[in-house]
Amino acid sequence: MVKVSKGVYRLDPDAITARTVEDFPEDVKAAVKERDGWRCVMCGRGVNDGVELQVDHIRPRSAGGSGDISNAQTLCGAHNYQKRHLNAYTAGRRMFETMRNQALQNPDAQGESARIIDFCDEVLELFRIHGFND
Repeated sequence: MVKVSKGVYRLDPDAITARTVEDFPEDVKAAVKERDGWRCVMCGRGVNDGVELQVDHIRPRSAGGSGDISNAQTLCGAHNYQKRHLNAYTAGRRMFETMRNQALQNPDAQGESARIIDFCDEVLELFRIHGFND
């Protein structure tokens, strides 16, 4: 659309600019999955756990995110869906809640589960203090 005068526009096909949306080439996808250990960076699950791995744009394509490895991360299908449909704070809070619940369900003799639970409790308290609890 081209502005002719105040409140008057006309379609000018020559004024239409194509927006380039960068997807990841297959070699970049493979390199990202290799870099991330073939696991979701949010939950740590991989194909051996029965999840589909996807290469996600950290900065979304709709916001001008590039299709290079520095803007890529490996996510399982569930976390990619959450990231797309939830705001970052909600997705982050849910990730720490999930980590905490997994540690509660799988205690270990070395105390690593207790450390994870304490860490997640501290992070979740910060979400609450700063008002990011939905």
